[in-house]
Amino acid sequence: GNPITFGAIQLHRKQSQKEYNMKLWSHQYLLVALVAAVVFARSEAFQPNIPTTTPSASALKLAAVSEGIDFQLSRREAAMIVGGGVLALGTVPQPALAADEPFNVLFTIQISPGSVEELEVEVLPEWAPLAAQRFRELIELGFYKDAPFFRVLPGFVAQFGISSDAKLNKQWVYCDTSDEEAKKNCKSPLPDEPRTQANKKGTLTFASSGKNSRKTQIFVNLANNDGPPNFLDAQGFVPFARIVRGMEVPTKVNGEYGGRVNQGKAAYYGGEYFTEVFPKLSLIKDVKIL
Repeated sequence: GNPITFGAIQLHRKQSQKEYNMKLWSHQYLLVALVAAVVFARSEAFQPNIPTTTPSASALKLAAVSEGIDFQLSRREAAMIVGGGVLALGTVPQPALAADEPFNVLFTIQISPGSVEELEVEVLPEWAPLAAQRFRELIELGFYKDAPFFRVLPGFVAQFGISSDAKLNKQWVYCDTSDEEAKKNCKSPLPDEPRTQANKKGTLTFASSGKNSRKTQIFVNLANNDGPPNFLDAQGFVPFARIVRGMEVPTKVNGEYGGRVNQGKAAYYGGEYFTEVFPKLSLIKDVKIL
Protein backbone atom coordinates (compact mmCIF):
# COMPACT_ATOMS: atom_id res chain seq x y z
CA GLY A 1 0.00 0.00 0.00
CA ASN A 2 0.89 3.65 -0.17
CA PRO A 3 3.23 4.43 2.80
CA ILE A 4 1.78 7.92 3.21
CA THR A 5 -1.74 6.53 3.41
CA PHE A 6 -0.63 3.77 5.80
CA GLY A 7 1.11 6.29 8.07
CA ALA A 8 -1.97 8.46 8.15
CA ILE A 9 -4.07 5.44 9.08
CA GLN A 10 -1.64 4.50 11.86
CA LEU A 11 -1.68 8.07 13.20
CA HIS A 12 -5.47 8.09 13.13
CA ARG A 13 -5.56 4.78 15.02
CA LYS A 14 -3.18 6.08 17.70
CA GLN A 15 -5.24 9.23 18.13
CA SER A 16 -8.44 7.21 18.38
CA GLN A 17 -6.87 4.88 20.96
CA LYS A 18 -5.65 7.86 22.98
CA GLU A 19 -9.11 9.43 22.91
CA TYR A 20 -10.64 6.10 23.98
CA ASN A 21 -8.17 5.76 26.86
CA MET A 22 -8.91 9.30 28.01
CA LYS A 23 -12.66 8.64 27.95
CA LEU A 24 -12.18 5.36 29.83
CA TRP A 25 -10.03 7.08 32.48
CA SER A 26 -12.60 9.86 32.77
CA HIS A 27 -15.42 7.37 33.29
CA GLN A 28 -13.43 5.47 35.92
CA TYR A 29 -12.60 8.72 37.72
CA LEU A 30 -16.24 9.75 37.75
CA LEU A 31 -17.21 6.32 39.11
CA VAL A 32 -14.74 6.61 41.97
CA ALA A 33 -15.91 10.16 42.71
CA LEU A 34 -19.52 9.01 42.72
CA VAL A 35 -18.80 6.12 45.09
CA ALA A 36 -16.87 8.41 47.42
CA ALA A 37 -19.70 10.93 47.35
CA VAL A 38 -22.18 8.22 48.34
CA VAL A 39 -19.91 7.11 51.18
CA PHE A 40 -19.46 10.55 52.63
CA ALA A 41 -23.06 11.61 52.05
CA ARG A 42 -24.28 8.50 53.88
CA SER A 43 -21.77 8.92 56.70
CA GLU A 44 -22.56 12.60 57.10
CA ALA A 45 -26.32 12.19 57.08
CA PHE A 46 -26.48 11.30 60.76
CA GLN A 47 -27.55 14.74 61.90
CA PRO A 48 -30.63 16.86 62.39
CA ASN A 49 -31.59 19.38 59.74
CA ILE A 50 -30.63 22.89 60.68
CA PRO A 51 -32.91 25.94 60.31
CA THR A 52 -33.19 27.58 56.93
CA THR A 53 -31.76 30.80 58.37
CA THR A 54 -28.40 29.06 59.00
CA PRO A 55 -25.97 27.94 56.23
CA SER A 56 -26.81 24.36 55.31
CA ALA A 57 -24.62 21.53 56.56
CA SER A 58 -23.89 20.50 52.97
CA ALA A 59 -22.72 24.02 52.13
CA LEU A 60 -20.42 24.04 55.13
CA LYS A 61 -18.95 20.70 54.10
CA LEU A 62 -18.49 21.74 50.48
CA ALA A 63 -16.59 24.78 51.72
CA ALA A 64 -14.08 22.45 53.38
CA VAL A 65 -12.92 20.56 50.30
CA SER A 66 -9.33 21.64 50.85
CA GLU A 67 -8.30 20.38 54.30
CA GLY A 68 -4.52 20.62 54.02
CA ILE A 69 -3.83 16.88 54.11
CA ASP A 70 -4.55 14.00 51.78
CA PHE A 71 -7.07 11.68 53.44
CA GLN A 72 -8.31 9.92 50.32
CA LEU A 73 -10.08 6.58 50.12
CA SER A 74 -9.25 4.13 47.37
CA ARG A 75 -12.01 2.83 45.09
CA ARG A 76 -11.92 -0.49 46.95
CA GLU A 77 -12.16 1.20 50.36
CA ALA A 78 -15.01 3.43 49.25
CA ALA A 79 -16.92 0.52 47.74
CA MET A 80 -16.32 -1.52 50.89
CA ILE A 81 -17.80 1.17 53.11
CA VAL A 82 -20.79 1.59 50.81
CA GLY A 83 -21.37 -2.16 50.78
CA GLY A 84 -20.99 -2.37 54.53
CA GLY A 85 -23.38 0.48 55.06
CA VAL A 86 -26.04 -1.21 52.95
CA LEU A 87 -25.50 -4.46 54.82
CA ALA A 88 -25.81 -2.78 58.20
CA LEU A 89 -28.87 -0.77 57.26
CA GLY A 90 -30.58 -3.77 55.71
CA THR A 91 -30.96 -5.71 58.96
CA VAL A 92 -32.63 -4.19 62.00
CA PRO A 93 -32.89 -6.58 64.96
CA GLN A 94 -35.11 -5.89 67.95
CA PRO A 95 -32.77 -5.64 70.97
CA ALA A 96 -34.02 -6.33 74.46
CA LEU A 97 -35.35 -3.32 76.30
CA ALA A 98 -33.03 -1.56 78.70
CA ALA A 99 -33.76 -1.54 82.43
CA ASP A 100 -36.28 1.08 83.45
CA GLU A 101 -34.07 2.58 86.16
CA PRO A 102 -32.49 5.94 85.27
CA PHE A 103 -28.71 6.25 85.54
CA ASN A 104 -26.32 9.16 85.54
CA VAL A 105 -23.28 9.63 83.32
CA LEU A 106 -20.30 11.90 83.96
CA PHE A 107 -18.45 13.44 81.01
CA THR A 108 -14.99 14.96 81.41
CA ILE A 109 -14.66 17.37 78.52
CA GLN A 110 -11.51 19.10 77.33
CA ILE A 111 -12.79 22.40 76.00
CA SER A 112 -9.26 23.31 74.94
CA PRO A 113 -5.78 22.23 76.10
CA GLY A 114 -5.58 23.06 79.81
CA SER A 115 -9.32 23.72 80.13
CA VAL A 116 -11.34 20.74 81.36
CA GLU A 117 -14.92 20.76 82.65
CA GLU A 118 -17.46 18.19 83.81
CA LEU A 119 -20.93 17.54 82.49
CA GLU A 120 -23.41 15.24 84.23
CA VAL A 121 -26.29 13.69 82.35
CA GLU A 122 -29.30 11.73 83.55
CA VAL A 123 -30.31 8.93 81.18
CA LEU A 124 -34.01 8.05 81.36
CA PRO A 125 -34.89 4.69 79.75
CA GLU A 126 -38.59 5.49 80.13
CA TRP A 127 -38.09 8.23 77.53
CA ALA A 128 -36.46 5.94 74.96
CA PRO A 129 -35.38 2.49 76.24
CA LEU A 130 -33.51 1.39 73.11
CA ALA A 131 -31.51 4.61 72.96
CA ALA A 132 -30.68 4.36 76.66
CA GLN A 133 -29.48 0.79 76.25
CA ARG A 134 -27.31 1.62 73.22
CA PHE A 135 -25.79 4.61 75.02
CA ARG A 136 -24.87 2.47 78.05
CA GLU A 137 -23.33 -0.18 75.81
CA LEU A 138 -21.20 2.37 73.94
CA ILE A 139 -20.00 3.96 77.18
CA GLU A 140 -19.02 0.60 78.66
CA LEU A 141 -17.17 -0.21 75.44
CA GLY A 142 -15.17 3.02 75.66
CA PHE A 143 -16.48 4.16 72.29
CA TYR A 144 -16.67 7.83 73.26
CA LYS A 145 -13.29 8.13 75.00
CA ASP A 146 -11.27 10.89 73.28
CA ALA A 147 -14.12 11.39 70.79
CA PRO A 148 -14.50 15.01 69.65
CA PHE A 149 -17.50 17.26 69.38
CA PHE A 150 -17.08 17.20 65.61
CA ARG A 151 -20.12 19.28 64.64
CA VAL A 152 -20.93 22.36 66.67
CA LEU A 153 -23.50 24.91 65.50
CA PRO A 154 -23.87 27.56 68.24
CA GLY A 155 -27.43 28.09 69.33
CA PHE A 156 -28.48 24.81 67.74
CA VAL A 157 -26.59 21.57 68.48
CA ALA A 158 -23.25 20.15 69.64
CA GLN A 159 -22.73 16.70 68.13
CA PHE A 160 -20.40 13.79 68.93
CA GLY A 161 -20.31 10.07 68.26
CA ILE A 162 -17.48 9.19 65.86
CA SER A 163 -14.89 7.23 67.79
CA SER A 164 -11.21 8.11 67.73
CA ASP A 165 -10.67 4.35 67.51
CA ALA A 166 -11.05 3.52 63.81
CA LYS A 167 -11.46 -0.19 64.66
CA LEU A 168 -14.61 0.55 66.65
CA ASN A 169 -16.00 2.66 63.82
CA LYS A 170 -15.62 -0.36 61.51
CA GLN A 171 -18.15 -2.22 63.65
CA TRP A 172 -20.47 0.51 64.85
CA VAL A 173 -20.48 3.34 62.29
CA TYR A 174 -20.17 1.18 59.18
CA CYS A 175 -19.57 -2.52 58.58
CA ASP A 176 -16.11 -3.29 57.20
CA THR A 177 -16.81 -6.55 55.38
CA SER A 178 -13.14 -6.90 54.42
CA ASP A 179 -12.14 -7.18 58.09
CA GLU A 180 -13.15 -10.56 59.49
CA GLU A 181 -13.24 -9.39 63.10
CA ALA A 182 -15.26 -6.28 62.24
CA LYS A 183 -17.59 -8.25 59.97
CA LYS A 184 -18.26 -10.75 62.74
CA ASN A 185 -19.06 -8.01 65.25
CA CYS A 186 -20.90 -5.48 63.08
CA LYS A 187 -23.73 -3.73 64.90
CA SER A 188 -27.01 -2.88 63.25
CA PRO A 189 -28.70 0.50 63.71
CA LEU A 190 -31.48 0.85 66.24
CA PRO A 191 -35.10 0.55 65.20
CA ASP A 192 -37.15 3.68 65.68
CA GLU A 193 -39.08 4.24 68.89
CA PRO A 194 -41.80 6.76 69.72
CA ARG A 195 -40.83 10.21 70.94
CA THR A 196 -42.11 10.94 74.44
CA GLN A 197 -40.17 14.15 75.18
CA ALA A 198 -39.48 17.38 73.33
CA ASN A 199 -36.07 18.42 72.02
CA LYS A 200 -35.64 21.09 74.66
CA LYS A 201 -32.37 22.79 75.61
CA GLY A 202 -30.10 20.38 77.49
CA THR A 203 -31.60 17.15 76.16
CA LEU A 204 -29.52 14.50 74.38
CA THR A 205 -30.79 12.79 71.25
CA PHE A 206 -29.43 10.19 68.85
CA ALA A 207 -28.90 11.58 65.36
CA SER A 208 -30.31 9.65 62.41
CA SER A 209 -30.44 9.69 58.63
CA GLY A 210 -33.93 8.28 58.17
CA LYS A 211 -35.99 5.38 59.43
CA ASN A 212 -34.25 2.86 61.71
CA SER A 213 -30.84 4.48 61.32
CA ARG A 214 -29.69 5.52 64.81
CA LYS A 215 -26.18 4.25 65.48
CA THR A 216 -23.61 6.11 67.60
CA GLN A 217 -23.96 9.82 66.96
CA ILE A 218 -25.60 11.99 69.60
CA PHE A 219 -26.32 15.69 69.72
CA VAL A 220 -26.92 17.99 72.66
CA ASN A 221 -29.70 20.50 72.07
CA LEU A 222 -28.20 23.94 72.73
CA ALA A 223 -31.63 25.57 72.47
CA ASN A 224 -35.29 24.63 72.47
CA ASN A 225 -35.34 22.88 69.09
CA ASP A 226 -38.76 21.28 69.41
CA GLY A 227 -40.62 23.99 67.51
CA PRO A 228 -39.79 26.67 64.95
CA PRO A 229 -37.45 27.33 63.33
CA ASN A 230 -35.81 23.89 63.76
CA PHE A 231 -38.78 21.52 64.29
CA LEU A 232 -36.65 18.57 65.46
CA ASP A 233 -39.67 16.98 67.10
CA ALA A 234 -41.48 16.92 63.76
CA GLN A 235 -38.40 15.35 62.15
CA GLY A 236 -38.65 12.38 64.51
CA PHE A 237 -35.63 12.95 66.78
CA VAL A 238 -36.13 11.20 70.13
CA PRO A 239 -34.49 12.58 73.32
CA PHE A 240 -33.31 9.96 75.83
CA ALA A 241 -31.36 11.97 78.42
CA ARG A 242 -30.97 15.43 79.93
CA ILE A 243 -28.21 17.52 81.48
CA VAL A 244 -28.49 17.77 85.27
CA ARG A 245 -25.17 19.54 85.96
CA GLY A 246 -23.01 21.73 83.77
CA MET A 247 -25.70 23.05 81.43
CA GLU A 248 -23.29 25.74 80.22
CA VAL A 249 -20.51 23.29 79.27
CA PRO A 250 -21.80 22.28 75.80
CA THR A 251 -22.03 25.96 74.86
CA LYS A 252 -18.28 26.28 75.50
CA VAL A 253 -17.08 23.52 73.16
CA ASN A 254 -15.14 24.76 70.16
CA GLY A 255 -17.45 25.68 67.31
CA GLU A 256 -14.93 27.25 64.94
CA TYR A 257 -15.13 24.34 62.48
CA GLY A 258 -18.93 24.36 62.29
CA GLY A 259 -19.98 21.37 60.19
CA ARG A 260 -16.75 21.08 58.17
CA VAL A 261 -15.62 17.68 59.46
CA ASN A 262 -15.95 15.06 56.73
CA GLN A 263 -17.67 12.31 58.67
CA GLY A 264 -16.85 9.54 56.19
CA LYS A 265 -13.12 10.22 56.47
CA ALA A 266 -13.39 10.71 60.23
CA ALA A 267 -15.01 7.29 60.68
CA TYR A 268 -12.45 5.59 58.44
CA TYR A 269 -9.29 7.17 59.88
CA GLY A 270 -10.44 7.87 63.45
CA GLY A 271 -8.31 10.01 65.73
CA GLU A 272 -5.56 10.46 63.13
CA TYR A 273 -7.92 12.48 60.95
CA PHE A 274 -9.19 14.64 63.80
CA THR A 275 -5.68 15.38 65.11
CA GLU A 276 -4.18 16.26 61.73
CA VAL A 277 -7.03 18.20 60.17
CA PHE A 278 -9.09 19.62 63.06
CA PRO A 279 -6.67 19.80 66.01
CA LYS A 280 -8.70 22.30 68.03
CA LEU A 281 -11.86 20.22 68.42
CA SER A 282 -13.10 19.86 72.00
CA LEU A 283 -12.72 16.28 73.24
CA ILE A 284 -14.55 13.89 75.55
CA LYS A 285 -11.55 12.81 77.61
CA ASP A 286 -13.56 10.42 79.74
CA VAL A 287 -17.13 9.27 80.22
CA LYS A 288 -18.38 6.90 82.91
CA ILE A 289 -21.59 5.65 84.45
CA LEU A 290 -22.00 6.83 88.05
